[in-house]
Amino acid sequence: AAYPIKVFLGDLGHDYTGQRQDEWDLVRSQMNAFLDHHLVGASPVPYDVGATVTRCLDHDAPMRYVAAPTWNELHPASVTFASDADGVTSSAVVGQAGLATDPISTATLPLPGAYKGCRKMSPSMADPTTATYLFRAEHDLVLMGGPVLDVTFDTTGPDTELNARVWDVAEDGSVQGLVTRGTYRSVDGPGMGLKARFQIAPNGYRFPAGHAVKLEVTANDAPYYQQSNVPAVVRVDGVHLTLPLFEEPAAPAVAPVAAAPAPVRTIPTTGGGVPFGVGVAALAVGLLSLVSGRRGRRPSPR
Repeated sequence: AAYPIKVFLGDLGHDYTGQRQDEWDLVRSQMNAFLDHHLVGASPVPYDVGATVTRCLDHDAPMRYVAAPTWNELHPASVTFASDADGVTSSAVVGQAGLATDPISTATLPLPGAYKGCRKMSPSMADPTTATYLFRAEHDLVLMGGPVLDVTFDTTGPDTELNARVWDVAEDGSVQGLVTRGTYRSVDGPGMGLKARFQIAPNGYRFPAGHAVKLEVTANDAPYYQQSNVPAVVRVDGVHLTLPLFEEPAAPAVAPVAAAPAPVRTIPTTGGGVPFGVGVAALAVGLLSLVSGRRGRRPSPR
């Protein structure tokens, strides 16, 4: 329990991250303090877990840094968005949102229109190749950790790729920013009424009041993830999206957006019931860790 491990998570590291100067200044000061303590006997430092809140659609917002003694204590609350609405997606079709949000082709490569930082689409638009769900935040929600998605689905394939994207949509619909994404491989098909539960990549992110949380479920998230070699048409019969929160919302968290599938319901829960962030933090023994998302090419095994 007294092992000298400290963790810093932020929008830093890979070439396509935001590379915010204030976050670099903070992490360098923490690294120096950590080393000074262990090498020259300077003042003790806390062995905690800290994270910055990603600034995607509010580029000029001041940096927000939060910390807790343990990873689990960074998200003591959670909220679940649920819908029983249907949606259809296919492994054969690459959607517009998938093409627009690959960080390699749209950030790292020297292409016209390439940019660093958050993947954004302006204006916000519906991708007809996905099952899409919208939920409006009535009050600020500060995501801190890895969302967990429960999906009920039918599939024509014996091996099905389920991909999820979570977006922040501006209140006026002028822009949407990608918050996180993830993938899951199901080998339970073909069949109907199948269920999958998986965690997607963690992030620290603030959904401002009035914005919408958009969930897309797709059988094809190429080129970020490899397109499935096994054809499948997937009907999504319902979803539960659980977000780990840094703090309890001040009031009921969400309301359905007019264009959202119905019914929509919100289920506040505590953070202890879902293992948010299991296996997500890269811990460096005796050194401060810098953690950022890795780019995947193949769906993870079950």
